[in-house]
Amino acid sequence: MSSTTATFPTKETDFNDYVTTVIVYLGIAAVQARLSIAAANITLLTKLFTNPTAPLEQQGWKEIYALHINPATANKNVTALLHILWRQKEATDPAGIENVLRAIYADIPSSALNATDYTTLKITQRKPRTAHKVATKNTVLWNSKGLGGGDVQSKCYPGGARTLNPSAATQRSTATKGQRPHKEATYNIRTLATIVKQGVAIPTLAQMPDPNGTLPAGWMLFIDTKASNVHHYGAANVGSVLVEFKQWHNSAHPDLDGPMSGPETTIIT
Repeated sequence: MSSTTATFPTKETDFNDYVTTVIVYLGIAAVQARLSIAAANITLLTKLFTNPTAPLEQQGWKEIYALHINPATANKNVTALLHILWRQKEATDPAGIENVLRAIYADIPSSALNATDYTTLKITQRKPRTAHKVATKNTVLWNSKGLGGGDVQSKCYPGGARTLNPSAATQRSTATKGQRPHKEATYNIRTLATIVKQGVAIPTLAQMPDPNGTLPAGWMLFIDTKASNVHHYGAANVGSVLVEFKQWHNSAHPDLDGPMSGPETTIIT
């Protein structure tokens, strides 16, 4: 079932004009077939609209509305019957005209609707989804430092390409001096990290595993929602080298992820 809905008039005169038009429109066999409207719903809707030979309490909107707008026949009972027909036929049978139309519209596939349908039935036309913006070209700039006890703090900033730094101690980038950590708008920070002993070769960007796949043993994946964050690597890793790769990551639309940058290295203290 789709979620096709309509904006129904809230004034009696406007609703009368609307439902009179809709009854004629939905009575066209070609429209019923194109919109896949069940015959039972059309039968019920037609009976609710007009049923002149029935007792007063069972007559349709057309008959009750005529009584309602005639000063000679208008009264509280007629008004009550009109409002029941509008949204609820009977207390035990909640099938007023508006409710039946809601059920009919909800069953119509959005792909079947044309411009005339939208206008005549007052169906809410969904706005086309805004095209995704182009993925950011910015990389993540960051400064990591050991806090003691195996904890490492990283402060991140948006920036262009950063020179590979395979040294054992990350240096503060001049591009981030005086700045507060902040994120690229609409992005989180995705980090791939591994820990190696001092003196062991540092993995290169080309050797980094696929962050969308199964990570090899010894690799960790983090997604941080804040520009300044602390990760806990444990006292057992004090003195080892933390190797990090980072990128701007859009969790809802990974196709917009920025380029991966790194490696950057930090001594865990």
